[in-house]
Amino acid sequence: MSTNNTYLAVFLGSKTSPRRVVWDALPEGDRRAKEREGMAAWKAWVEKHHAAIVSMGGPLGKTKKVTQRGIDDTS
Repeated sequence: MSTNNTYLAVFLGSKTSPRRVVWDALPEGDRRAKEREGMAAWKAWVEKHHAAIVSMGGPLGKTKKVTQRGIDDTS
C-alpha cells in the first residue's frame, strides 16, 4: 500500500485475446469510429482527474506478472 497515495495502474493486452480477435474483425471504419470515441472518453477522464495524475506514463514493454503459479512472463 502506498503511504503517499501514489499508485501505478498497469493495463495488459494480448494480440491473440478473444476481444482483440473481435476488434481486428471489425470493418476499418467501425474501428476508427470506436478509436475516436475511446480517445474522446480518455481525454475527458484525464481533464476531469488531471490534478491527481502524477505522470501519464507510457508502455512498459516486456515485463512479468504475478499469478497463482508464481511469476510468469506477460504475453
